[in-house]
This record gives sequence, structure tokens and C-alpha cells, in this order.
Amino acid sequence: CFLGANAVILYALGVPVLKLLLLITAECLRQRHAWASALCIHIVQSISKWACPDMFAYILLMHLVRGLNHPRVLQAIMRLDIGFTCFSLFCVGSTIASFGICSPHEGAGWSTGIARRLTSALSGG
Repeated sequence: CFLGANAVILYALGVPVLKLLLLITAECLRQRHAWASALCIHIVQSISKWACPDMFAYILLMHLVRGLNHPRVLQAIMRLDIGFTCFSLFCVGSTIASFGICSPHEGAGWSTGIARRLTSALSGG
């Protein structure tokens, strides 16, 4: 019974594929069904927020487990390595990038200005 491994695979592969499919669907429906396109974009923005609480949960779990390492009774060594750094960058980048996507109802409003400022800042311009 590999329930934990299946959940990790679903979260690591299923959620990004779902986000990509929703973005493609939103772009295809942008002209004909603006409300459906806006709904898809809103769902992607909501999904992108899910990864950030996990990042803090890993930090708190490490802090909790760090004090439990008693080698004869319980071995509980935990270390956040380069993978956690990459995951943290992904969480923050995914959340910022999702808010740079404007829905058809927003048009040239405030979100387009945010996207323009983020693009300018990231490109060094």
C-alpha cells in the first residue's frame, strides 16, 4: 500500500498538469466564453497558493523533529537540502506568476500593471 507515494506523485505531477490544462482551456475560451475563461484563471490562481503552506509545514516539521533525535531510542534526523530550496523558489515563483495572468474581465486594469512591473523587474529593465 503506497498511499503516501501516490499522493506525492499526484501532487508533484497531477497539479502542474491540471494547471497547464486549465490555462490552455482559459486561453481557448477567452473570446467566446469570457466567464469560463475567468473561472479557469481564478482556479489556477487558487491552486498556486496551495504549495506555500506546504513549504511552511516542512519548516515547522523539521523544527519539531529536530529535538527528537535520541539515537538509541529514536532516530529522527531531518535536513532541508537543495531540493527544499528549489521547492521554495517554485512556490514563490508560481504564486507570483499566477497573479500576472489577467482574466478577460480585468482587461487593462490593475493586474496588467502588476504583470508589467513584474516582467520589468525580472528582466532587469
